[in-house]
Amino acid sequence: MATLNWFFKHPQEHIVVGRRRYQVTTDTATVITVLQVLQDEWLTPLDQCQICLELFLGRAARKIPSEDSGKILEQILDELFGKAKKTSGPRALDFILDSPYIYSAFKQTYNIDLMEASSRLPWKVFLQLFADLPDATIIKRIIAIRVRPIPAITQYNKQEVMHLMEQKTKYALPMSEEERENAFQAGVDKLVNSLQKLAKAGEQ
Repeated sequence: MATLNWFFKHPQEHIVVGRRRYQVTTDTATVITVLQVLQDEWLTPLDQCQICLELFLGRAARKIPSEDSGKILEQILDELFGKAKKTSGPRALDFILDSPYIYSAFKQTYNIDLMEASSRLPWKVFLQLFADLPDATIIKRIIAIRVRPIPAITQYNKQEVMHLMEQKTKYALPMSEEERENAFQAGVDKLVNSLQKLAKAGEQ
């Protein structure tokens, strides 16, 4: 679309660490590749850090002292994603696993082919376009399903609840090891609280 041509420029930003100024490549394709690296459980944290810095900074990454690499990568990620906020519920979005739905929504809404445009589309522009996608697009409908709470079943809503549970199962994202541990601990805490309430009720 001609009206979106101004989005497509060589996406670069700069960060300053100490007295050094670094030029950072921040196109959508690079950021998605970084996310893939950070999710790769076969890589050590040191390997992940080095690969990500080379993706963001190119050859300049090789000149960074090892003691500064983690700090610089953290600053870049904070600039791109903001301070990470952990939530107690399941994830609503994964830019990698949900990429087919995102691709479809961008093509439908903006006529942007992300396979072709992602290397020229700045990450922050991508995020803004993503936020502005209509609720009717498939990715927005999937997110709505994932975050929608399951209501208590009554004689009037049984079919609706069962359908929602089926949809949640269909579109659920796989849990990481940390998420599985948190879910297990939440289940244990819930069981302990229930037993404590039963014990108190028996004492009365």
